[in-house]
Amino acid sequence: MSAGSSPSASPEVRAEHSRAESNPVVWGAISAVGVLLAGLIVLIAFSLVSWSLEHPAGASAASAAHVGVQAFYLAHGVPLPVSWGVLSVPPLLVTGLLAMFFYRSGRSAVRACALRSPLRIAECTAAMGITYTAASVMLTSVAYPGPRLLDLGRVALAAGLLSTLAPLAGMLRESGYGARVVAALPGPSYAYTRGALAAWWALGAMSALAVFSSLVIGFSETSALTAALSPSGLGGLTVIAISIGYLPNAMLLAVAFGSGAGFGLGDGSQFTLTGVRRDALPTFPLFAALPHETGLLTWLVVLVPAVAAVVGALTMTRHLEREHRTPVNLLTGSVLGSALVALGVLGVALVGWGSLGDGRLASVGAAPLRTAIWLFAAVLVVGTVAAFVATARALTPAAVARRKRALSVIETTAELKDHDGDEVAELETDLTGRPVISTKLAMRRLARTGRVAAARTRRGEEDGRSAKKTPSASLSVVKRAQEAKAAAVVEQQRAAKKNRAAKPASRSGRATPSGSGATPARGGRSSRVRRPSGTGASPVRRTR
Repeated sequence: MSAGSSPSASPEVRAEHSRAESNPVVWGAISAVGVLLAGLIVLIAFSLVSWSLEHPAGASAASAAHVGVQAFYLAHGVPLPVSWGVLSVPPLLVTGLLAMFFYRSGRSAVRACALRSPLRIAECTAAMGITYTAASVMLTSVAYPGPRLLDLGRVALAAGLLSTLAPLAGMLRESGYGARVVAALPGPSYAYTRGALAAWWALGAMSALAVFSSLVIGFSETSALTAALSPSGLGGLTVIAISIGYLPNAMLLAVAFGSGAGFGLGDGSQFTLTGVRRDALPTFPLFAALPHETGLLTWLVVLVPAVAAVVGALTMTRHLEREHRTPVNLLTGSVLGSALVALGVLGVALVGWGSLGDGRLASVGAAPLRTAIWLFAAVLVVGTVAAFVATARALTPAAVARRKRALSVIETTAELKDHDGDEVAELETDLTGRPVISTKLAMRRLARTGRVAAARTRRGEEDGRSAKKTPSASLSVVKRAQEAKAAAVVEQQRAAKKNRAAKPASRSGRATPSGSGATPARGGRSSRVRRPSGTGASPVRRTR
């Protein structure tokens, strides 16, 4: 019987064994069904609550449930046939919620099934995608009973992309393969990706602030549009909830407007920084945030991509090592970070593009490619300037010389081996027995994490002696090297002092006759009395 299945095995061992034996295909299929049910339950429950509040004439609870299922397909970007044409603009908040469910499912699958190989990750991802896509196609008959009104190819494509990309991102994040992919990129990619992620979050926060400020400024128009849709107070809550579902769509339009690309709401309404042409629009509260003309307030939306670029540049420079703060790395990081942000907005714009009906509202939203190009240019220019300004002192010739001196005092692992020092033995090693440190930069980063101090502490506890004090990680490399040299000088001085103190004792030991058998008297202490020099008499002992 194996150790993991033996009755005497610990609970931790049995739990690890059970996780290792979990089938990733079964787990992926169950997770896909769970996400599908969660999305349907949320949307159907919202539809039933809205129906109970408003009680529209001729509508039943079953029809309200059908509306919830239709909203589920609309969140995937599937065009829905409605009385006024085709509705295909998805509520991006619901789409993001489903993506978050899949992302969390992917991370939990790695923990539950011990997915540590690419093959097992691919199996679990494929199980999620196939199960979710098949279930979504089969449920189309529930959304529209009778004739087939939904495009099954569009349903399969949208459901397949959502159910594979989102959980795959979670699996790569949890299993560590994502970090390996980033580390394999050329240059200090760890700083580039963190800067891009910070710029992405700052872009979302600033765009939400711009939409909220516009709604506050046009509060009277917002209230009038809400009252026109639902005169009753409880019905207004439903309109507000639907508006919140489309809030990320409005944030995307704010990003497109601030970057200079602009957007359109049909053929008659175009919004850019240089001019606004507004035609009659449907009654919807979020349309109150649209500008009526260009002015100072509309130009303030330029701060949306600008602030995001500055935040991304500062985050990148903060995570860059001093050795990597060079003009080439700063420019490369700005280009890569801007490209990642633009690609993310491009994906969101592709999902958020659609129609609100036939005729003049057949094309609504921000043009995906145009928005990505303009945003890339804006973030690149502002981010590059911010990165060079933030690291202006590090780019001076004196700072470059200091970095070279810092690198010259750091020893690599091979040099430590040649010097027969204890530092290599005190550091942890991987499964192959190779040292953790292989470069000078790795030595510095490892010292900052405190693992060197922890290794010395453990070694000191094992040997029964106190661990050596490690210099503060906030000090520069040159200062730490100077402190190490000063500590070595102090040790040498202490050793020399001990040697000087030991020399008189050795001389006094040689002056004592080897055959002297005199011993002190009982109960007393002996003292040595020396005769005057030149008498030739040997010293005698007296007792007291």
